[in-house]
Amino acid sequence: MVSFSSILPNQLGYTLATPELKLRFIHRIGKGSYGQVYLAWDMSTPESAPRFYAVKCTLKYEPGTEYAALQQKEVALHGALSSHPSITTLHYIVEEQYYHYMVMEYHDGGDLYSAIVDRQTFHHNDDAVKASFVQLIDAVQACHDLGISHRDLKPENVMCMKEDGRVSLSDFGLATQSGLSDSYGCGSAHYMSPECIGSVETTAPYSPRRSDIWSLGIILINMLTQRNPWQLAHAGRDEGFAAYLRRRGAFLRSILALSDEAAALLACILDPAPATRITLPQLRARVLAVRTFFPPDGLPGCVHAADALLGAPREESLVDEEAPWADEEDEDIAEIMEVPREAVDAQLAQFDMGAARSSSAAAFVSVPLDSSVAHSQASTFVNQSASVSSLDTDETAPPATPVSPASEIPHVVPYLTLDAGETHMHEEDVVTPMAEDGPQGRMSKGMRRFVGAMRRVVWA
Repeated sequence: MVSFSSILPNQLGYTLATPELKLRFIHRIGKGSYGQVYLAWDMSTPESAPRFYAVKCTLKYEPGTEYAALQQKEVALHGALSSHPSITTLHYIVEEQYYHYMVMEYHDGGDLYSAIVDRQTFHHNDDAVKASFVQLIDAVQACHDLGISHRDLKPENVMCMKEDGRVSLSDFGLATQSGLSDSYGCGSAHYMSPECIGSVETTAPYSPRRSDIWSLGIILINMLTQRNPWQLAHAGRDEGFAAYLRRRGAFLRSILALSDEAAALLACILDPAPATRITLPQLRARVLAVRTFFPPDGLPGCVHAADALLGAPREESLVDEEAPWADEEDEDIAEIMEVPREAVDAQLAQFDMGAARSSSAAAFVSVPLDSSVAHSQASTFVNQSASVSSLDTDETAPPATPVSPASEIPHVVPYLTLDAGETHMHEEDVVTPMAEDGPQGRMSKGMRRFVGAMRRVVWA
């Protein structure tokens, strides 16, 4: 698949000016198949109290085309939800000759992935788990109340604020208003429900709302254990998931460091039968009632087996439109991709557990989330295999590394100072466009550039 972001120019240093605001792009904080996300400084704000935005830049598609319609759909659905405190605020839409910009609320805590893996915010911290996960439940409830299903719930699409602990849901590129869908394989592999993955024999449509609830269960496991319980929720392709279907909560306790309460709750969320899966109001009440999600200290388990550790790059979003069981008339956003069935099979084959294993608990291990791998491969999350970019529909994956305006950009905004003691740093070169700020200039292959040093903080 062609990566649209690969033909976008480097816009570091560009000033996006409208009657309402004047933004200088000072750091690129995310890149996906369809666009790029920049940290932007609002130049109208005083130096003593600067304001920052996250600006998502994509190509401006020809009016009347399918891509333009999908772009408008994302904006419309995100805008309809933007006022909710647990949804990332969409402030402005700006269109130029070649580019489309979404000016959004900036989160200085990065994404939930970084909170889980880098800062380990939720490690043996029941209060933090409840506070953040309940906000996420409320965000999904707000979507469902308006008839919108997100369809790509994962830690990379949940943003965090450092000071007040607020989290908010973002990236509505795969969202749909369809009550039932037969777009199978839409979303991110580890977070797909069994009914979303589907099979060749599957013909009945599924509820994307109930599929969202399943995804929340996998996110909760991520928060509690820094792991995924299986590679794919498909019994024919993943023996770990097949074992879960046989033993449910007991299986989760055998491979993950969970309390009995947490395992029982997760078995209700990860109910393979969508009709009996826990509802969002029930889930919210159950989460708040949990005494502890974690087992007693010193409880033995196989999750810490050193020889069982697997790599864990970030998860990416998949859309499987060309599966032979897909409905060509489905109105869901999954129709944007044209992926041959053999390409899908090749990717799913990577999840095969290989030779037959014993069904005993010791035979299965969970998949750890490895920050060192994740930050080197920002397009995926906890997928052991290499990037499957041919199926990637995540337009601009959220920031791969948290960015702090107080310590990230002193060379670009000189009045900002480093906050000593909180970070360790390394330097990287960044390429910044010079005077050719206009659309034509930025499209030019021969535009002049200079290289300047910028300190880049990786939060411990």
